[in-house]
Amino acid sequence: MASIFDRDAIQQLRSHQVGDLVDVVAGGRVTPSPENPARIQGILQSFREGDVDAGGIAVIAVGNMKVIVTEFRKAFHATSDFADLDLPIDEADIVVTKIGYLEPTLYEAAGGWALALTPGGVDQDLQRLGHRRIRRPMFPFEVDDFSPALVATVFYRESDDGDPDL
Repeated sequence: MASIFDRDAIQQLRSHQVGDLVDVVAGGRVTPSPENPARIQGILQSFREGDVDAGGIAVIAVGNMKVIVTEFRKAFHATSDFADLDLPIDEADIVVTKIGYLEPTLYEAAGGWALALTPGGVDQDLQRLGHRRIRRPMFPFEVDDFSPALVATVFYRESDDGDPDL
């Protein structure tokens, strides 16, 4: 799972050694959300400081699942992001990233993929967001009642040779 960012969780994890059993609460603190922060109990597999985007990065093994917690927001867009943490994704059955689409190296590595529309700070489920100040009807808000008026306009201009160009 890449990644849950939580400065307080990273600060707490700084007091632990790799191999320690840890119990931290992380995520769900940035925006009002229907979900609470998650409690993560597992073994601190690795801890690194100084990532240009993430700051501190902890990998916590929860059974055979690896959870990546970062100090700051970091999108894991490439297989190299995982390899840098000694987490080769080609050895994983499932990789969960918190990004809206797969970048090329992740797409190439994927045996298949799915997009989950989850609530939270970057919710992509437009109907769930509760838009109020829009001109209705508007797709996708009124799917059943929506009949778009499609109009195509073609503009011509005369070229140097006298033939019309589109």
